[in-house]
Amino acid sequence: MFIKELKDSYKLVLCKINGEPMGTIFYENLSSLSKGIEKVSELSFTVNKFYGAEGLENPLYNELKTERLINLDDMETYVIKNIVEQNETIKTVTAFSREKKLFRISVEIEDICITLKTLDPEVPNSYTLDELLYDETGWKLGYISPSVQYTSNGTILDILQDNKVNVTTTEKLRYQESISSNWYDYIMNEIADQFECYPVFDSYNKLVHLYDETELGESDLQLMLSYDNYLKSKERETDTEDIVTRLVLSGNDDLTVVGCNPTGYRYIEDFSYFMEIGEMSAELTNALNKYNEITSQRILEWNRLRNEKARKNEEYATEQKKLLICYSMIKSLETAIDLTESGAYQAKLSEDLVAETDKKTLLEKTVTQLYNEIKALSEQITEINRLCKKKYATDSNGNLIFTDRLLNELKEFIYQDTYSNDCITNEEDLMKIGMRKLTEMKYPTKTWSVDVVNFIERLIDNEFRTQWNGELGLGDMIVLKGEDIEEAIYLVGYTQNFKDKTLQLELSNKKGNKEFSLSIGERLTQAKEVYKNYNNNKYLLNSIKLKRIGVNYDKINGKIL
Repeated sequence: MFIKELKDSYKLVLCKINGEPMGTIFYENLSSLSKGIEKVSELSFTVNKFYGAEGLENPLYNELKTERLINLDDMETYVIKNIVEQNETIKTVTAFSREKKLFRISVEIEDICITLKTLDPEVPNSYTLDELLYDETGWKLGYISPSVQYTSNGTILDILQDNKVNVTTTEKLRYQESISSNWYDYIMNEIADQFECYPVFDSYNKLVHLYDETELGESDLQLMLSYDNYLKSKERETDTEDIVTRLVLSGNDDLTVVGCNPTGYRYIEDFSYFMEIGEMSAELTNALNKYNEITSQRILEWNRLRNEKARKNEEYATEQKKLLICYSMIKSLETAIDLTESGAYQAKLSEDLVAETDKKTLLEKTVTQLYNEIKALSEQITEINRLCKKKYATDSNGNLIFTDRLLNELKEFIYQDTYSNDCITNEEDLMKIGMRKLTEMKYPTKTWSVDVVNFIERLIDNEFRTQWNGELGLGDMIVLKGEDIEEAIYLVGYTQNFKDKTLQLELSNKKGNKEFSLSIGERLTQAKEVYKNYNNNKYLLNSIKLKRIGVNYDKINGKIL
């Protein structure tokens, strides 16, 4: 849990390892507080053995010991990890957020299925992460973003247009092949990757919240940092090493997105960054804009045809089954007629045979018609696939959008990489996640280190703030303004120095530094997603519904009220 309101003082309470309070530490002793996304928060302070004009002995001085706890404002809990003593009169203490203890608790898992909170009795050898985590560590799962806990059955149209109306959801299930790690790394790496989430530790209540990126932070703070209000100095770093414009997608057992990609390729592309910075020729930029506009219209038709084909395939399978049954009935009737000696019964069987033969004729006609309709739909889908390829893409007049010269120029802007995830066994899930990854990767990573003067003091001045309420948390979006820049970016870390009342902010255009690929050699585990056919009415929760109804959440007990 992140403290949202930055203050110039905090209440520090020293506690035994079991949580029993021992006394309050003067806030004047605070040195610094450092936080960051995907980082363990760090707190440092100094304590004098003697205080006051009379030189009274501090009763807590000798009680400051490693592994004891520090409660910060009854909102966060830190564990003391390092104490440096000077002349036996001054102790400098460094403490880390309590999830630091999870580094020392191992997790060994082999061949099990896990969901996050809801156990599925139909899946053998299955557990919930909530159950495993509590049994081994005493921590529990708290709030979980609906998009993290559940997966949807959305179509490509839903994916491309973010249309979640009438999309049913099921609980995500992950197969844990071989896990040998510690609980902190397991949550921050494996769980974060498998469920596409940002873990946030509530150290005071021993809860782990799992946030979707869109729910981590706020975007409407109306806070601008500039030289004429808060900003003292800034240092910017731009790194294009990780920029990607073409992303090849690969899932479990050589799964690709060929079947659900309008282009029919194994990869997806996005050249937005180079279009925006003006490195492309105006002609190529115009061609890409025209291509994107026309392709988006064609995708609508392509999606309609795919849905129609899927419906026809179901009808075709049903009618084929009926036809096979009919063939079997005809054969049985013919055999019965040959074997019977009763004239009356033979006549009845002959009538049934005629009726069944007529039924067969109609079914054959229906099956043939459906086959031809499916074939025609396939040809139309294939044609749209062809027209969505840049080489063959045409405008509304039938003219090619890209010349060979433009296609050659475009090759200079291809930065290719591969996203591979063995968790994914469904092509549309792979497409959905791949598009999200490309959105993150199509821009270079930019980071700023910013010094802010008298920031804390000015936050406390309510008369100074007209629109912004003074709260600031990790993942929040702010506007950084300088002589040559005005850009919306995220707060990804900060260090609060209490002695000089300053604040150093770490800002970036990306919220985290998570690896986009699971093929890293150092990783000890792989994960595979196991899909089952759930009752569509079993899980009614989805992200849109949850946001619309405005659920209340009990942060202490980690429950939706």
